[in-house]
Order: sequence, then C-alpha cells, then structure tokens
Amino acid sequence: MPRDDHVHTLRAHSPECPCPEDIFVHAGCPNQKDWRPLVVVGRTLTGGLVVALWAFLLVGRGSHQPGFPAFLFFCCGRIIILFSHSGKKGTSSVLLRSPAHGFLGVPFRRGGRPTSKVFQDFDRCCVPFPFLSTFLDIMWTFPAVLTWLKAPTMKRRRLTHKQPPPAPPSSDELGQVRTLVRDRWVAARLSEHGRGGQDARAVAKREFSSASNKRGTLTSLLEAGQIPARLHAAALRLVMAWTSEAPLLGPDEAEGDAMSSYRGSGTMFRYSGSWSRVPDAELSAVLAAKGHAAIPEVCARLKRHPYVQGLWHEFSTFSQQLVSTTPIARWTAALELHVEASLGANPPVPSVHIHFMFDAIGKTISFRAEAGLKFRNSQPYKSLSAPVARGRACKRAYDQGHFYLTPLKTGAICHATNAPPFKSYPVSPEWITGMWQGDKLSPEAAKELYLKCKKHVKQYCDNVSAQVQMTQQNNLQERQAAAQAALRRMQRPRVYLEPVEQDFLPQFQVDMFRRRFLVLDGPTKLGKTMFASSLAGPERTLELNCASSMEPNLRDFDSDVHRAVVFDEASCAMVLRHKKLFQGGVQPLELASSNTNCYSYKVWVYGAMMIVTSNTWSAELQELSIEDASWLRSNSVHVYCTQKLYS
Repeated sequence: MPRDDHVHTLRAHSPECPCPEDIFVHAGCPNQKDWRPLVVVGRTLTGGLVVALWAFLLVGRGSHQPGFPAFLFFCCGRIIILFSHSGKKGTSSVLLRSPAHGFLGVPFRRGGRPTSKVFQDFDRCCVPFPFLSTFLDIMWTFPAVLTWLKAPTMKRRRLTHKQPPPAPPSSDELGQVRTLVRDRWVAARLSEHGRGGQDARAVAKREFSSASNKRGTLTSLLEAGQIPARLHAAALRLVMAWTSEAPLLGPDEAEGDAMSSYRGSGTMFRYSGSWSRVPDAELSAVLAAKGHAAIPEVCARLKRHPYVQGLWHEFSTFSQQLVSTTPIARWTAALELHVEASLGANPPVPSVHIHFMFDAIGKTISFRAEAGLKFRNSQPYKSLSAPVARGRACKRAYDQGHFYLTPLKTGAICHATNAPPFKSYPVSPEWITGMWQGDKLSPEAAKELYLKCKKHVKQYCDNVSAQVQMTQQNNLQERQAAAQAALRRMQRPRVYLEPVEQDFLPQFQVDMFRRRFLVLDGPTKLGKTMFASSLAGPERTLELNCASSMEPNLRDFDSDVHRAVVFDEASCAMVLRHKKLFQGGVQPLELASSNTNCYSYKVWVYGAMMIVTSNTWSAELQELSIEDASWLRSNSVHVYCTQKLYS
C-alpha cells in the first residue's frame, strides 16, 4: 500500500487492544485551513476506541497537522467515525475492509465515483462510506443501519428454540400410501373370496373406496414395518382421517384430505358426516316430489326441526370454544342444506353441512391438536369456497369468505357471525354476481343484496330482471320444442290433393315474378293447418294466428329459415289489404306502416309459400264486390275440403 504525506497506516500492538487490526487512515488532503474526516475501523467497540486514540495521536500530533477531529461518532461494530468540519472543496474518502487485503482507502470526489478499483472479495458485500466535506449523514452511525449495510438482506429467521412446524405430507405421498393400502386390501379381498383375474381386481378396487376397514389394513402395514420411513407422516395422517367420520359428498364431489391441523391467518372449514342426514320421512317425500323447487320449503321446515336445532346449538358451543382458545378476531358459522347430497341420494334425504369461516389479520391462528378440531368425530375439510390470498389481499379475501355464508344464500338454515356484512366490511357487487352465477343466490335475494350494496343498483337489478325474463323465454321454447317433437311422432301422412300438387307446389320450382297463394277452406277438425305445415315441414314453417286481425305479424319471419307462412283463420279483407305480400314478389315489403312509421319493419318473402286456412272463406267471398272477389279467385288456389287431410 503506498504511503505519502497524506496517508498513515497504524498497527495496534498494545496488549490493551483486544483485537489488533491493520488500520488505514485517509485524512483527505490536509491543509492548515481544511479539516477532513478521519475514519478508523476496529472489530469491536473497545478495539476501535484504542485504535482511534492511536490515530488521534499520530495524525493530530505526530504529523503536526494543525486541525484534528472536533466530533466523535461511533457504534457497536467495526466502524468508528471521527470527523471535523471543513469548508473547502476537496477529496473525501471511503474505507473498505477485505480479509485478504486488510483495509483499503478509496478516495471520493465530492458527488463523484471512486477513483480507484474496489476489491470484490469483501465480507458478503462491499460497503462504501462516502463522506462529504460539509455533511456526514448521521444515519451511518446507527447500529441497525450499519448491520444492514454489512451484509445482504436475509430472510427473517425465527427466534432461537422456536422451529417452524414440519411440512404436511404432500398429495403424492398420501397417494402412494393409499395405493399401498389398496393393493394390500384388494389382495386380501381376492384371497378371501377365492377370485382372480383382471375383472375381479377392478371390482375390488371400486369396492375399496367405500370400505370401512381401510384403517385396519394401514395399521397392520405400519406395525409390520412395510411402510417406508419417508411415508410415515402421510400414513399417520390417513390413519387419523380414516378414524374420523367420512364427509358427506354429492354425486360429483371428490373426497379431499381432512385437516388435522392448521396454521395461518384465516380460512373456512366444512364439517359433515353421518350425522348430517336428518331423519324425516316427510321431508324426504317433499324432496322426491318437487326436487330443486322444494329447497326453500325444506330449509324453512328444517330451521324448526328439533334435530337441526340441537345440532346447531352443539356446534355453536364447539365454535365458541375454538374462538376463546385462539386469537380469532372474526368468525362466521352457517348450517346449510347440502343440496347436491340431498337430491343425489336414492331416495332423496335432507342432509346438512356446517361452514366455519374465521380470520385474524396480522396474527397467526394455530390448531395443532387433531382431537380439538373434531366435531362429532368429524374432522374439518377445507371448503371449496375458502379464500386464498397473500399479503394485502388477505383482508378482502376474508371479507368475501364471510359474505359467502350470508343468510340469504340458497339452502341457508342457521347463521351466526360477529362480522355482519355492509357494517363490518364493504361488499362488492361482483361478490353477489359470482354467487348468483353459481346458483347460490336466487334472483330475489340478489336484488335485495344489490340494494344494500348501494352501488350501481339499477344497473345490476335490471341485469337480473333481464336474465330472468330471457331464462323464462328459453325454458318456454324448450318446452314448446319438446311438445312439438312429441306431437310430430303422432302426425300422420297428408293425403294427395290434386290442386295442391299440380297447381300450387310447381310454382316454387321455377323463378316467377308473382305466385298464387293457397287457400284451404272447409269445416273445422279436418287437419287443414297440419296439412299446410307439412308442405314445407314444421321446422321451416311460420304459423301465424290471424283471427280477428287485419295486420299479420311477420317480425319473426326469417327468409333463410322459413319456406312457408301459414295464415291461420285469415279473412278475405286482410288478404285484400296486403295484396303484394300474398303474391310473394321479389321486392321487400314494409309492414305495420303508419303516419310516423315508428313501428314499421321490412320483410322479404320471395320464394316463400303463402297459405291461408279458413272456415269462412267461401262465405266471405260471396259478400265481396265483383272486383275484389275476382282478384282473390285469380291469385289463389282455392281448395274446399270436405274430408280429413291425413291418412
């Protein structure tokens, strides 16, 4: 290391110095008018003070410099800073420590970068200390800041003697244990019944899912040492799960893993078991007869049912015990009808399950005792609607979890909470929409919650009303299509009518400017309307009811779909009022015209069959003027029916 008039190297050999160090002192460019910072480094506070004293004597007196430090800042660590005020521009310094190279002084220009190369093998990180001539930031003197500067930021470690709980078994480990138990159980099953073969093994594997002695098989494997050591935790978890009540599941639900312990800031538990089924033959008959339509009635009657009331009182006591022994801040409990399991049973049986949502923002809730989490020998399962979030999003996610258990929810029976919605937390309209989409809320309940939400109320309520109306229309169309399909199977073939086959139908095989329309006249119950629909097929025929109407409604006419229009019970006056329509010209026609044409519309009926069915056509024709009657006779194919038009 070079030495000159401005650089001093001090080595402390005194016995009083607990840790002699190589000290590099850079005092800037000494001048009789300038005082410069003096940086002294030692491993400990005592060693640093001893070295600082030696540096003071060396720099302040040995070199006969007129100025020496006026202030002394130090901290419990390796760094002691002595500095004095200087009013001149000049060079400040940076002191760096390296185990391999001792100490290195790096001169800094005010506001500039280092003028010499910085070694890269420093302790964990390279810590520069820039000292401006007029100001030394006092933050460098705090021990916490210096500790942070000495090494890179590390993850916070737990206190000594407090290790984190072991990680729970993974789903792969649980699956491996299940496979071992299943194979042993299937082998014993086949040996017991003397069966073999691939089909028998497949049947036994299906029986294993509902077997009640799986725990005994697993216990025997553990006692025999046939479970690998790495799978012991997973095996013990399954022993506890198979000891408890099996959860109540719907037809499409999959069994998850029971939660034997929990550690976190909040989640939602779900409890169910054999106790979930409510023994009531009358309610079972109501479910079997009405299905989903019976849910409100069944929930209202279950709320007054003695068995359900006792179950709810027992769980309320159990949940309050959990709350009192943990730092739970907010909780919500709800007893609900398990709709899928109730209707999926054969015969249907009213079944309930219980949700328990809890949280404690900023605190850790820990359940380690597996027995303490059991309710009626049933371990909790993590609800499918349990909130999942991290960081700042936890509060909002937990709010949504509490709101999910609203008493207006479909299937809700009993409810209790210390965090009521709209008061303890704001409710987002999207939460209501999500539950409504999942059929967890009825349209009426959704409107009520939107009203309480007080945000875009009209927009959301109009959306609900529109959806209900369109759903009703779709259901009506589906029922109508089903009825038409049933009647179509009963329909008989039409008879042969020469005027229809020879005069009317051939018109549509060639292009024509005008075509004649067909009139099927005669007494009722001869099948005139069905005959007319069969000419182009029911799917491609638009049937209109024109009784007592002078303006046919063709708004539903689609030229790409319909090939025939049947004007049922149309009068001669209506036809005379719309001559071009019944001639089927190539030009588009405007209908429902008025002075303002507010409700007018256009249709293009070229190539479509125009068919009139009437019981009074001949009588009306006699009462018309000669001109009108002549026009009708010239532009129509009139068939008077006296017998049934189907074979």
